[in-house]
Amino acid sequence: MIHPTFFHWILLLGCALVAFIAGNLNIIHGAAPDSRFYAIDRIVVWLLGVGLVIFSALIFLRQVWAIDELILCYALSIIEVLVTSRPETQALTKKIGLFKYLIFWILFMVIFFGIPMVLLIWLRTIFSGK
Repeated sequence: MIHPTFFHWILLLGCALVAFIAGNLNIIHGAAPDSRFYAIDRIVVWLLGVGLVIFSALIFLRQVWAIDELILCYALSIIEVLVTSRPETQALTKKIGLFKYLIFWILFMVIFFGIPMVLLIWLRTIFSGK
């Protein structure tokens, strides 16, 4: 069994902090009114926000299910943002073009949610002892 070190705890705290901040922003701001599926997106964004906040707090119980659910919330957040965004309504699209904006937006979302997700997948083996 691998015992978590201080470094592992710092990484876990960072992943939980990103989830807590993103979840609170989802709860406070909700769905963008110019999203593709606003009626559905309103509910999904709120549920993802609640899930991110709850599982970021429960992750410190060191239970595998809490880490798994936070990984799932990260993955669903990436999918939700990429499916419901409408880049043609953004002002930056007119300056740099739609294709470049889409590439930058996809990279930003994958980095913002993907790096903590990959770290949690790696930390899952350390904290669960499997």
